[in-house]
Amino acid sequence: MLNAGCLLAIGMLLLGLQRQPQDLVVAMGHFTLALQLLMLYAHKSRREYAMLLVLSLLQMVGASVLSVSVVYGLFLITYSGVALVTVLLFQLRSTGEAVDEAHAAAVPAGRRAVRLRPQAGRGFRRQFRSAAMLMFVVASLIGTVVFVAMPRSSDLRGLSGGGAPGIGPRRVGFNDTVNLGRGGPGGGSSVAVLNVELSDRRQALGGDDQPFLLRGAVLDRYDPVNRVWMRSNDVAGADRKLPLRFGRVNLGPRTAGGGPAVFADITLRGTGHPVLFTPAMPRSAAGRMGQLTSDNLGEIVFNRIDAQLSAGQSLPAAARYRVEARLTPARVDDGGGFDAAPPPSPAVRPSGASAPGVAGGAGVAGVLPEVTSPLRQAGDRLVPLLRRLTGTGGAPRLGAEEVDATGRGYALQWQPGRERLRAFGREIAAEAGLDWPGSGAAGTLPDQALPVAGAIASHLRSTFGYALSNPPPDARSDPVLQFLFEHREGHCELFAAGLVATCRSMGIPARLVTGFRASEFNAIGGYYVVRQSHAHAWAEVYGGPEVGWRTFDATPGDAVAAQHRVGDPYLIAVLRQAYEHVEFKWIRSVVAFDERTRAELMARLREAWTRLRTTAVQTARNIVSRWQSLAAAPSLTRLGAGSDPRVWTGLALAAAALTLGGRLLLLRRRDRARRRKLGLAQTRDTPAFLVEALRLAGAAG
Repeated sequence: MLNAGCLLAIGMLLLGLQRQPQDLVVAMGHFTLALQLLMLYAHKSRREYAMLLVLSLLQMVGASVLSVSVVYGLFLITYSGVALVTVLLFQLRSTGEAVDEAHAAAVPAGRRAVRLRPQAGRGFRRQFRSAAMLMFVVASLIGTVVFVAMPRSSDLRGLSGGGAPGIGPRRVGFNDTVNLGRGGPGGGSSVAVLNVELSDRRQALGGDDQPFLLRGAVLDRYDPVNRVWMRSNDVAGADRKLPLRFGRVNLGPRTAGGGPAVFADITLRGTGHPVLFTPAMPRSAAGRMGQLTSDNLGEIVFNRIDAQLSAGQSLPAAARYRVEARLTPARVDDGGGFDAAPPPSPAVRPSGASAPGVAGGAGVAGVLPEVTSPLRQAGDRLVPLLRRLTGTGGAPRLGAEEVDATGRGYALQWQPGRERLRAFGREIAAEAGLDWPGSGAAGTLPDQALPVAGAIASHLRSTFGYALSNPPPDARSDPVLQFLFEHREGHCELFAAGLVATCRSMGIPARLVTGFRASEFNAIGGYYVVRQSHAHAWAEVYGGPEVGWRTFDATPGDAVAAQHRVGDPYLIAVLRQAYEHVEFKWIRSVVAFDERTRAELMARLREAWTRLRTTAVQTARNIVSRWQSLAAAPSLTRLGAGSDPRVWTGLALAAAALTLGGRLLLLRRRDRARRRKLGLAQTRDTPAFLVEALRLAGAAG
């Protein structure tokens, strides 16, 4: 039966490798687990026990490739201690069996060998535990020193998660494509995929009432046949690899316009995609991101057209990077967002910007205040004059970077129901009091593009319903048209697609963005926790070269916040936050231990050693000073011990000598009693170890 089970396990291994050849580690883990279960029910000798130990070690090695959670770390520590004790016990068992075999071989032929009864000396349990604990501590210290001295490098990238194909990351709600023909995206998992710490130059930022968007993939092409949003090949061809020299790279000018600089420290645990996430900015991300720094990313891929950011190599188990962003004051319908600055007044609103309350949604959106200098004001008056003199007046033209390589307008193509969607958008614009003339000359954009887009987004938020699941799409009609004119209910992907389709039908460049909505704040650690279920989709609308791309979230903010809200009781929520904070520290300090983390650790250790040394020196000086003052005192104590402190030293030494002498006397009396019981002479000729050996032999018969 055991042989048949082994053949079955081998067959399952081959079948698994045939179906998914990339999951080699998973298949081998299942195979070794099956062998372990079979051997547990088999007759075991020393050889089989040794095989079980080796199989368990292989299981832990395979698990270390598949998981980086703190729970696995605790299991690994527990396994190390148990495995050490098991190896010691296995050594004792092997020694006993070897003695039995030698004894059986020494028995003359014709006589039956008597099985020896194992005996142990006094205190063997304490000695065994002490030996095991000492070995565990020494091995742990050696492992810690090796781990600290040899931080992870790019050569180890992908062994424990992110970039390893088929073995590391779990698929998340986020995706770099949007398939509208498959129904709703579902609720997603509660597994955390990244952590975000926001701060300015003075203090940390964030809170449960301040959600924001994390920008991921930018999708500019819609396939009406397959009903899939994707990134066009023309845009993807403009990707450029940027090496991180000295751990940093500039994505844009550090003095880019916008609100105050906000630094986002992001720990990415692996999403199954090489996309790197950045805080969503209402202006053009290509020119509104500053410096990106990282010590475990060798290079990144950046695109000036859609400002999509991704890793140039396979991601480590925990990618750590910091990006400088310009966040806008948020006007979020559910009352949250970052209030980095007050809303702009009409006097300082840039040309083409939306009125207060037009752009917004469930994340960061709105218009940044822009107080221009006198030189900028003079330039703003001079540019229209030059346009009129050169015959290029009218609406602002699309920048050269906003047109793809095919020559067609970037982010403008839309086919299904274009006329119907244009009428739908114009009706909403008219209700909002906006006069939409439609697209002007080729390559031009009216000044009211952003207010019209904001009115459409506000209409969708206020009159449409939010649901994770919606009726399956009809093969005869496009899912976007069904959402806007039939169901009037759907998930965030449909809201974003509906806004983009309506804007494009009206001649306004728009694109769909997928990422995450960061709304869950861990108060213990002071950072945002982003889970698989927090995946989100929204739109970016182009407002001209002077304005750039603005973020518009048409999804009802209250519904999304309710979906992401964790309804645990207070105590459960505190415990969950504490556990997640420990896991986050585990990821940052252990899993993502690199040269930067090592340098920070060494700096803290040097600082602690300096403080300890200073404290020790000061304490020694205080003791010497106190001792000298006592020596100079006329009377030392009430006991009349004299003025010389050496008297107390002598008394202490005498007490220690008496204690040690009493202990030796008790040991000698016990040794005499043991010799008397064994019938040995009361002399020192017989060593103590021989006395113990004779006692054990007598006990064994």
